[in-house]
Amino acid sequence: MTHHGFFVGATKDNVSDLQRVEGMDGVCGIKIFMGSSTGDLLVHEQKHLEDIFANTGGIIATHAEDEARLQQRIAEFGNRTDITSHAECRDVECAFLATKRAAALANDHDHRLHIVHLTSGVEANWLHKNKGDLITTEVCTQHLTFDQDDVEERGVRVLMNPPIRYTEDKETLWKRLKDGTIDCIVTDHAPHTLEAKSVGYPKAPAGMPGVETSLPLMLTHAMNKKCSVTDVVSFGCVQALPRFTVCRTRVL
Repeated sequence: MTHHGFFVGATKDNVSDLQRVEGMDGVCGIKIFMGSSTGDLLVHEQKHLEDIFANTGGIIATHAEDEARLQQRIAEFGNRTDITSHAECRDVECAFLATKRAAALANDHDHRLHIVHLTSGVEANWLHKNKGDLITTEVCTQHLTFDQDDVEERGVRVLMNPPIRYTEDKETLWKRLKDGTIDCIVTDHAPHTLEAKSVGYPKAPAGMPGVETSLPLMLTHAMNKKCSVTDVVSFGCVQALPRFTVCRTRVL
């Protein structure tokens, strides 16, 4: 059995379309990219964010990176070709600024918010104290598994946005997943061919597979006593499903 739904992408001028998606079959929410990533979906100006939060229903999911800081950092790190600079460019502050901003919008407009692919211990610890009932969040299995050593070893194969961070971030994400601050695990499935990745950093596309790797990774973590098999079921299914309205179908 698989449960699935689709997010409708927000732009600065499609609020009228977004107003129609609440309760629509097959739609689990609205997705906002607050910072530039793969593709051209981007909503970062305050007036447009306010418009969406004020005039839509359901749940808003945010890719939380601050566009202003991100562009400043890209200009600063633009000449770097070492992949370790990716986490320095798209740094923790870039993510934290956007996470706090999204949370403020949710609280100001009494709107449900889901912060996708949390990556830093700073964000996780802040949400532990400030999350409230309107906000949920998630963590990718990749960010529970990899750290700076893997980035140096595996290169662009583990390039993604927001980036793989540092050991202390990984351990804090585990802590906040176990204590319930982080609600569920996800895949952020974004595969690319080895040919596309072979151009190297910074031209290689960001993203890695997740659908077919997340369960083996989590079961390996369970075998290594990082969590239990029951936890894997809870993190990946039981705790995740109630957050979204999704249709249900059987896969043969």
